[in-house]
Amino acid sequence: MRAAPRPEIRLPIRPPTDDEFQMPTAAKGILRARNYELIHPVPNVCVAHGQITAEHRSTHFSSVPVLPFTGPGYPRWKRITCFIAFWQIVEWNRIRAQSLFLWDEWPFCDECLLHRRKRFGCSLLAIVAGVLLFCTLFALRGRGEDALMTIVFFSSVAVFFAGLFTLPQTDKLAHGRVAMDGSALIVSNPHPDFEGAVAQTTP
Repeated sequence: MRAAPRPEIRLPIRPPTDDEFQMPTAAKGILRARNYELIHPVPNVCVAHGQITAEHRSTHFSSVPVLPFTGPGYPRWKRITCFIAFWQIVEWNRIRAQSLFLWDEWPFCDECLLHRRKRFGCSLLAIVAGVLLFCTLFALRGRGEDALMTIVFFSSVAVFFAGLFTLPQTDKLAHGRVAMDGSALIVSNPHPDFEGAVAQTTP
């Protein structure tokens, strides 16, 4: 049985009308042609919890291309082999190079900020643990503990990258991504209070 799709709302966007880009200065020249802005301001309501905004954070959104072999109905074993294949990695990078971007001051509530701090702490702890595990290899070197060194090496790499890839990203906390056609910022699984606030602020 196929899972029901998550609810989502579409906030209309457009290319910037002037030079006041909502993005870091260093990226303006590179991404000028692919940068977008919201047509209507985001309400001061948290997307995830529907609470009043505690803080606005500069948030970077991008389009997330769906590669052909990840679509519904594609055999799972082919997905695995395609991800392993080098040419698919090259293809992914090529499509990523065509992504669209949007920077905005996004509203977050206290609960969101607390979750971000906790996740950042756990990720940082994992990264440090991975580095420390790797350092133990120098203590084991020359003792004939080849099997143990192999286990420690792969464990350190796994723990380090687990921490690296679980670092909190504000666009994920905001549940947003840019549509590939540049028509909207798609917000997935929004809180009903956020939906209501958007309906009131959008003509």
